[in-house]
Amino acid sequence: MKNKVALVYDLNDNKLRDDTYSWTYRGMWEALQDEADEITHINFDCDAKDIVADKIIFYDIHSSHNVTIKGIEKHPALKFEYMDDPFQIDQHGIRMRSNLKYFKLGAKSRMIRAQKRGLDFIICPYLSEYNRYMSQYAENIKLIWFPVAPNLKYFGDRFKPFKDRKSEILANGSVNTLQKYETFYNFRREVFKSPLVNLYQTTANKQKRNEQMFEMEGKNYPVFLSNWKAACALCEFPVPKYFEIPLAGCLTFIQYNFDAYLLGFRHKKNCIVIEPNNYQAWFKSFLAAPETFEPVAKAGQKLVENNYTAEKFAKAILGISIERK
Repeated sequence: MKNKVALVYDLNDNKLRDDTYSWTYRGMWEALQDEADEITHINFDCDAKDIVADKIIFYDIHSSHNVTIKGIEKHPALKFEYMDDPFQIDQHGIRMRSNLKYFKLGAKSRMIRAQKRGLDFIICPYLSEYNRYMSQYAENIKLIWFPVAPNLKYFGDRFKPFKDRKSEILANGSVNTLQKYETFYNFRREVFKSPLVNLYQTTANKQKRNEQMFEMEGKNYPVFLSNWKAACALCEFPVPKYFEIPLAGCLTFIQYNFDAYLLGFRHKKNCIVIEPNNYQAWFKSFLAAPETFEPVAKAGQKLVENNYTAEKFAKAILGISIERK
């Protein structure tokens, strides 16, 4: 059966632009198009009767694309919406890279809109956070849990020999978050202060970027990662780094969370789980003998390659079919 897909997205979505600092969400969006047999792009208000598709996917990462499709709730296609950051609150603002005004929807507002659209599925990368913030509003909408998945085509350097990489521990990523959510990055903030890591602090502020940041943004980031033997993925839920770092062939030091455990991350098997009371000891152990950790790094790479790439994501989503009653 052919997959005729209507992909609904914002032309100015920060995560889909060429100059975005993270191409992982863009890679998933591209994979959906590559996997589809026929693709229709929808960016503006329209009428559902003009959409010829058996699957309609709203790829609206932060729910800031408030497009109106008249009669969408009655369209017979299977309807999906991709939603990141389930804990997000209603927000007004201006996108840094386009200077366009936006209104992000919070959990309840998102789900009210989802019901009005007649969605069949919500795709969310964070199971625990979805259950905490959004599931109570879902009613008859089903959840598809799939983590943020990197696209293999951007990780061409992932097989760079371990011995040829830097024998250091990369620490990178933002720690500048809204005060309400600072708890998500408390441990990351602590680890970044360690003299045992090589810190590359990132920022989304274009004026503050320098050459160091440029080499680790966008499509350059996977190449940058592949120069390291180890890097840190630290958050209370499995953010993109949990998948980008191991796919690049690095040993991944992770902060434990239940979602990561359910996804198959195991201490000393395919990652190293660190905590406030032991991360310095694990860092010293790695720095003393990096090569002994290569099997763990390779196992982490296999975990992601076999299960959590953008290509796997697209096949999983477009492989879903149900019959309307």
